[in-house]
Amino acid sequence: MIKIKKTFLLFMLLFGLLGAQDYQKDLSLQQKALMQKAYRYGVEFSLGYSMAAIMWQESFVGKQIVPFNVDDPGGGYWHKQLNYLLMEEKRPVNSLNRNMALERLITNMDYAAAIAIRDLENWINEFGAHGWLRVWAAYNGGYSNSLASQQYAKEVSAKVNHLMKIKIFETVEDSLIQKQ
Repeated sequence: MIKIKKTFLLFMLLFGLLGAQDYQKDLSLQQKALMQKAYRYGVEFSLGYSMAAIMWQESFVGKQIVPFNVDDPGGGYWHKQLNYLLMEEKRPVNSLNRNMALERLITNMDYAAAIAIRDLENWINEFGAHGWLRVWAAYNGGYSNSLASQQYAKEVSAKVNHLMKIKIFETVEDSLIQKQ
């Protein structure tokens, strides 16, 4: 039994390493343009890399912007929880309003970005003294600071570091961004 567990763990480790994405090659031009746009939304607030990394984490740069998990009813490029959004906007929490909010988060990137920036700024005000990992964990899990939120923060951090390393924002043409 122990040998099977070790083999399974070795397989998972190798699969994780070999299956790791080459982000410069695997992102389409459209995804790179979306990530550049996310960066530009946040840069004036000193949130450029966070906005790009969170978009990447939450929606795989626009490929998964619709919720698939009914236990996690959120959506958009930066995956905003719909019930919280409705409460923040002082709108009744019901199916119709959730559907309308989701549609707006998906079809209006300016609106979705403004919501994500507002949320990040709120968490920076609340936890900024504790560092980015705590801010990103709060973006994901609120005040809970759960292990899942901490893991999320580590994944966002890795994406931020990777984006800074590969300098993706220096290689995407402005003409691609204008088409979005």
